[in-house]
Amino acid sequence: MDSGVDIFAPYFIYSTNRYGTYDPIYGTSFSSPIVAGICALIKAKYQDMHAYEIKDLILKTATILDWTSSGYGEVRFVNAAAALNGDGLFSGGTGTSFDPYLIKNRHDLMNTYFVSGKHFILENNIVLPYQAVDSMTFIPIPHFNGYPDGNNKTVFNVNCIYTSGQRAGLYTVNMGEIKNLNVSGSLTIINGAPIVLGMVAAENYGNIYNCKTYGAVTNHSGYNLSYVGGITGYNRTTGRIEDCENRAYVYSLGGYSGGIYGINYGYEANNINYGTIGP
Repeated sequence: MDSGVDIFAPYFIYSTNRYGTYDPIYGTSFSSPIVAGICALIKAKYQDMHAYEIKDLILKTATILDWTSSGYGEVRFVNAAAALNGDGLFSGGTGTSFDPYLIKNRHDLMNTYFVSGKHFILENNIVLPYQAVDSMTFIPIPHFNGYPDGNNKTVFNVNCIYTSGQRAGLYTVNMGEIKNLNVSGSLTIINGAPIVLGMVAAENYGNIYNCKTYGAVTNHSGYNLSYVGGITGYNRTTGRIEDCENRAYVYSLGGYSGGIYGINYGYEANNINYGTIGP
């Protein structure tokens, strides 16, 4: 992927003129406000989102373009609308506990972020493809608040290599309930701070039940306030982790590390660690 362009937007539009009619006009001066408007829509809906998270959302919902290998694709209004109300984001279902959204592929999985308080179920194992984006194969799903049932399926290739401090996991922050999910991959921090790493979720404010993790979670920064765990890096006071199993290698040069969590202020029970903890 070329490094010069992240996202495309329509540049040829019809706009008003001084004669009260419309003229065809083109240029990036029209592309930029389209992207800015979509950012404003997202921010209005999710007011606690940071700028980098809005960027991630836009990149994930881009429409892939066949004529270029640059960037992530083209941003469109329909994509923003779907991101705001959940329409057309999944392979089926309505998001209720009786009719959960169906997660059949990586696009469905990444789209779980865009709707809040909904139910999901994985229908297949999901293999995330290798796509070098700032040394990541995927962009972690931020600030998640939903109810996914992994159905004992596995998400493979949750791989990130960061050269600066980050929160990283399949989800950066879990505020919902994740259950019956297996996660496999490799999370690595080279340097920088803050550092919170966990294969299922970097930080857990919600519930994580019956999940299993495989691979490696490693922090090489030497930063003392690092939290590195197989399931989650930081289990907050409202967090619950039960009946989970870690088989990932966990390593942290500095800070706090453990097989299930790096640090725990919440509740945990009946969890098992089979992974090696270092150093």
